[in-house]
Amino acid sequence: MDIAVVAGEASGDRHAADLIAALRADPNLQRALAPGEELRFWGIGGVSMLQAGVRLVWDSREWGAIGVVEALSKLHRVYPAKLAILRELRKSTPKAIILVDFGAFNIPLGEWVKKHTPCPVLYYMPPGSWRRGVSSAPGSQRKPGRLQRLARMSDAIVTPFPWSERMLCDAGANAHFVGHPLLDLVKTSTPQEVFDKQLGLDPAKTVITLLPGSRKHEVEHVLPAMFSAAGEIASRVPGAQFLVALAPNLSRSLVEEILEREQKRGGSATILRLMQEASGKIYRAASAAMTLPPVSAGPVLATSEGMLVDPGDVEEASKAKVRRARPGQVVNAPVALVEGRTYDTIARADLVIVTSGTATLEAAILNRPMIIVYRGSKIMELEWALRKKALDIKFFGMPNILADRKICPELIQDEASPSAIAEIAVEMLLQPDRLVKMKSDLRRTVADQLGEPGGNVRAAKIFVQQILKGDETN
Repeated sequence: MDIAVVAGEASGDRHAADLIAALRADPNLQRALAPGEELRFWGIGGVSMLQAGVRLVWDSREWGAIGVVEALSKLHRVYPAKLAILRELRKSTPKAIILVDFGAFNIPLGEWVKKHTPCPVLYYMPPGSWRRGVSSAPGSQRKPGRLQRLARMSDAIVTPFPWSERMLCDAGANAHFVGHPLLDLVKTSTPQEVFDKQLGLDPAKTVITLLPGSRKHEVEHVLPAMFSAAGEIASRVPGAQFLVALAPNLSRSLVEEILEREQKRGGSATILRLMQEASGKIYRAASAAMTLPPVSAGPVLATSEGMLVDPGDVEEASKAKVRRARPGQVVNAPVALVEGRTYDTIARADLVIVTSGTATLEAAILNRPMIIVYRGSKIMELEWALRKKALDIKFFGMPNILADRKICPELIQDEASPSAIAEIAVEMLLQPDRLVKMKSDLRRTVADQLGEPGGNVRAAKIFVQQILKGDETN
């Protein structure tokens, strides 16, 4: 039995892989297989689907884009993928096709499948499902085109948000809310005291985690402001420690390059230091433009590999390259890059500064206070200004969208300046009652709006019913 699965960027690829695992484990689907028959998955996706045993006809890892203009830049990569998937569908019709998010590609594909093949079209995490608004029921003022289009081209839709289920059902879709799949994914793996020892963190000092996102184009716009803000925060919050959680598909070298560039430019980012281990010695990742803060006795930084940096080693490795700063100009504000441990890194933070997107939901599930930021290109800024009213978006941060009110501060485009980020961060850190209130609001919002764990298993059961429905009518 062949099932086709099509996912776009990294988050869709991950959710698709988890759904595939749940489908493989579904007893009804297993019983439906003929003697000797295998359950095979093929389609478009990335590393997660590949690891889940999917035969990829196209790799979607480079498709990450936000906004119309950014998406247009990917068309030369997307069009060959469309030809590849259509070629496979013409060659052999699968038992079903499951589409995951990525509406610009998947909705037209689903319409083609609906028109030219007999297999059911199943949609998981439909595009735009995060938007809250007036439903498309009779008398609604909201244009229902997208919702009705989804309803016409799909046999079943599983959505991660309760309001999306209502809006889709009003549009005539067979839609189901089963709980957000992140509830099963977002878990820590290391006790805090162990994590602190591995990274050389002082448990008595403030920890701030920076989450710059996973897409190269957004990281290049957001991370410089985050680094510069971190410098300003460090000058006002003594002993502040900074962690950068690297998304799985985010290049470490890109982050180091951005840090080095910001340090060369001067400004508050110059007070940050980045260390890494290479061939058993300590080297600084940036250039001689980086300044070395005066260090007291004891470890001052840990690498993501868990190695404590001894002050003597730092001094020896840096002496030839470091430009000594004038006394009083430099603050001890170390930053460590952490790879493959995003949830531990979020959970350890007293405050998270996060790029708008899936990571804001992950931070909410881990109950961490946050500042939500977003910066894009000037073209994206213009697009946002032109489309904001038409999109009818009150908030752009997912925790605030879930609550339908502002729980966490939001800063977008020019508002997300280093000084603005730093000012809000310091205010929050100096007001413990505000942090406690935000955590309480986040806990309640997650419980009220994201459902219960086990969403992938429930989604698989709904899809299996649709996949096997054709056999029951024969």
